[in-house]
Amino acid sequence: DAAEGFRYRDVTYKQLTLRVVSYRTQVSGAPVIVSVGETVHRRDHGVHRLDTVIGLSDGIQLLLVLGLCLLGITVALRPINRLRERIVHRSPQSLQPLPLESVPSEVHPLVQSLNTLLLTVRDAAQAQQHFLTNAAHQLRTPLTGLKAQLEVLATETRDEAQQDRIARLQDSGDRRTHTANQRLALARAEPSAHPPGDFV
Repeated sequence: DAAEGFRYRDVTYKQLTLRVVSYRTQVSGAPVIVSVGETVHRRDHGVHRLDTVIGLSDGIQLLLVLGLCLLGITVALRPINRLRERIVHRSPQSLQPLPLESVPSEVHPLVQSLNTLLLTVRDAAQAQQHFLTNAAHQLRTPLTGLKAQLEVLATETRDEAQQDRIARLQDSGDRRTHTANQRLALARAEPSAHPPGDFV
């Protein structure tokens, strides 16, 4: 069999290491051996070139895959970035829920929870404003009555010591009335006291 006639070996020829292949055959009944050799350096250089080509090919493919992944991630994150921009550019006083139309399905539960929190905070702020408004009204009524009684008392008494005490009480009542009026004005000026529908 011709294939069985191949032999491979490393030899040294003129101080060079060669890789030699020999083929044994018969020509006109006479045995013939054909030997071919090449330097190991040339073979190593060929292997190195092949490794370089494969490495460059794999590197280019890896860069293409990374580029496609980056592009895909960028496109996939656009709706989330738009949602972030909407949240960043909202007014600090705005407690209106975020619209859910363009929200990606992956973050839909998160935005719903955030909307629930915003509505809870808005309701709490409105309840606080209503309480402060009522408290200011409740304070103004007795303070006005007290001031009227002190004025009547001041006209009925002639004692200077009593007049001095009444004047101090009137001054204290005026300060309390002024504070209640300021609190009421502040409560009315708070943005949460005026839903958007109040303005025309």
